[in-house]
Amino acid sequence: MRRGIHPFLGVAATALVMAGCGDDGGGNPPPTITLDLGQGVTMEMIYIKPGRFTMGSPASEAGRGNDETQHGVTITKGFYLGKYEVTQAQYQAVTGANPSTWKEPNRPVECVSWNDATEFCNRLSQRVGKQVRLPTEAEWEYACRAGSTTRFCFGDSDGGLGEYAWFSSNSGGQTHAVGGRTPNAWGLYDMHGNVWEWCSDWHGNYGGDATDPTGPASGRARALRGGSWDNGPQNCRSANRNRNEPANRNDNNGFRVAVSLSPAPLRPRASIPAVARRPRRRKVEGSRDRPCVGGVVRPVGQNAPGPARAGRPSGSNVLAGSSPFPPQGKPSEADRHTVSPAAKERVPVHGAGAASRRT
Repeated sequence: MRRGIHPFLGVAATALVMAGCGDDGGGNPPPTITLDLGQGVTMEMIYIKPGRFTMGSPASEAGRGNDETQHGVTITKGFYLGKYEVTQAQYQAVTGANPSTWKEPNRPVECVSWNDATEFCNRLSQRVGKQVRLPTEAEWEYACRAGSTTRFCFGDSDGGLGEYAWFSSNSGGQTHAVGGRTPNAWGLYDMHGNVWEWCSDWHGNYGGDATDPTGPASGRARALRGGSWDNGPQNCRSANRNRNEPANRNDNNGFRVAVSLSPAPLRPRASIPAVARRPRRRKVEGSRDRPCVGGVVRPVGQNAPGPARAGRPSGSNVLAGSSPFPPQGKPSEADRHTVSPAAKERVPVHGAGAASRRT
């Protein structure tokens, strides 16, 4: 990541969240806003204040990867972040398409690439007159931690993860409706598990202390955070990092959006290609995910986020061949699971008729 001009001293110290250490864009932004996506669908956003925190994980953290070097980060500008992962209803209201494997309006959209997620942001920006975008990796981890310094937003124990996340041990091998688990201290749901969330950054090694880092200027793969329905606890940690090529679509990759306080020039609107469905593949024991249309089938190597089977076809969030990125660490036993029968969950479309400020 690019080195900031105002380093945060004391990286080894506990993370420090400081409201008011940056620019709130003038005045006091409301704690929540609601975006009107049309067709009776809305999106709830929570205001994230500027602050400072320690990004990455200590060497002693169980399950850490070598690319999680701790460093101080200062977030100088407040921003809004989606209360939930983008749902299928929200994605369809903006793009007219729903590429998801498990179709249900309130489940997170998946089988979307980084390019698809970015185009969704561009279209929504045009619709609501605000800068809608993917969060940076730093913004994502800052919001996920919500002031915590532990492996997860709630503590260090794998045993408590099921209260906060849909992951390999409780998901039944599929996504679930957003908002079904306990939120973190800042009111954000599913920051652990359900679907991996695209971030705006190219994936790369961290630098030193930084201010508003945005990642490398170029790269091969875009960052993914949070773990998914198909991953064990080690991959759902706050500091865990993943990546995939920006055109790839997998059935455990989704996203949530951020809104900047200050408007910015919008990119020209492009089209999202129609997504045709291919027949479902049988779940392979130990596989981390399946490719969707537009995904690239690749052999899984030693850097897979879960148990690897060298040479086995997969649509995993890993890149073929040798990788410039450090390995993700030894998989935990929780990653080795058997898919249970599909569970169904139906709740009203989130955001419809929300009482918070509509914009």
